[in-house]
Amino acid sequence: MLADLPMLDQLPRQNASHVKNKWGDVVRLVRQSGSVAITNHAAVEMVLVDAATYQKLTTNSLALRAREKLV
Repeated sequence: MLADLPMLDQLPRQNASHVKNKWGDVVRLVRQSGSVAITNHAAVEMVLVDAATYQKLTTNSLALRAREKLV
């Protein structure tokens, strides 16, 4: 049931300036890979995910919360 997500260090990376200046390229990469790590000075600051991945995460989170209430 949990979303099958890659580890943070396995995500494709784009620096913040590239994201700002080449948004269309970044969108294509996110659609292709599902998520992209956004870096600033080589440190990952956030992860950009596509809508389908986000939906899986929220669905899984709600299911886990519901299961915890049953215990």
